[in-house]
Amino acid sequence: MASTCDLVLVTGANGMVGRCVRDYVGLANLTTEGRRWVFAGSKEADLRDQAAVDGLFDKHKPTHVLHCAARLASAADMTARPVDFWMDNVQINNNVLRAAHACNAKVVSVLSTVMFSKDAQYPVHGTPEDIFGGQLHDVSQSYGFAKRALAHLSQWYRKQHGCRFSCILPSNIFGPYGAFETKAAPLLNALIAKAEASRKSGTAMSVMGTGSPIRQMLYARDLARILVWALDDFDEDLPLVVAGDEVAVRDLANMACDAVGCTSGLEFDPSCPDGPLRRTADTSRFARLCPDHVSTPLKYAIRETAQWFLKAKSEPLRDDARARDQI
Repeated sequence: MASTCDLVLVTGANGMVGRCVRDYVGLANLTTEGRRWVFAGSKEADLRDQAAVDGLFDKHKPTHVLHCAARLASAADMTARPVDFWMDNVQINNNVLRAAHACNAKVVSVLSTVMFSKDAQYPVHGTPEDIFGGQLHDVSQSYGFAKRALAHLSQWYRKQHGCRFSCILPSNIFGPYGAFETKAAPLLNALIAKAEASRKSGTAMSVMGTGSPIRQMLYARDLARILVWALDDFDEDLPLVVAGDEVAVRDLANMACDAVGCTSGLEFDPSCPDGPLRRTADTSRFARLCPDHVSTPLKYAIRETAQWFLKAKSEPLRDDARARDQI
């Protein structure tokens, strides 16, 4: 339970996950439980700058940190500039965990399934071999290794200094506040944007590949609730894998069309590679640790995300409400 002096610092506060955490904290009135929250985006501190991070932590003296910050871009950008994305993400993680250790704060960091091996055997059970073993996909490789490094660094701080550093490893995330550009957005966000473009043009919605691959989709608002839960109830060395419903890409595309009212149908491009048929993660460990968690029904989550997207298109948000680089 939170004490009267608890203060939670959320990094990456303007990204998709950080903004959903902010919404959940407000809707659930979590500040009434004796816990204060500080949401830090790039305007508050450039997390690549050690002095700026030290200043941020000295100012707020957090007891808990939700580390959601990362340097992100399209897969093409990260593949073209692997050094830049490795350096930025590793500097962010090193600075945040170093400062958290100095003030004895508990940390829950967000990882990514891009850290799984390209030869992973599915379902991924979340063992050390599953999480850390094997070579990564060439696309976004440096980002994946940076996430592996964050998980290892958290473990090393636990081992050497006894820090309460843990990590949550989510499946494909989608939701409001995220990017919706078709080349850089999360899968479902991109499908929603393409469906809306097809609705406006009256043409069939183009979907890369055959639509056969099956993916687990995790609503960002559900992940926000999981992260807040983890602040008090998860403190383990091994990253915790969490995931949403498993659905074929073809069905996701149809649900995206339904959410925006697109009736012009789908057009698949089998010349584009499908990637792995499945990327299934075993979430039985999470179910044991958090048996009361109930996910938002997928169709409702997609519809809510689409409504946010359509409103954002008609009423442009302030710069600080958009998810780009989450640092």
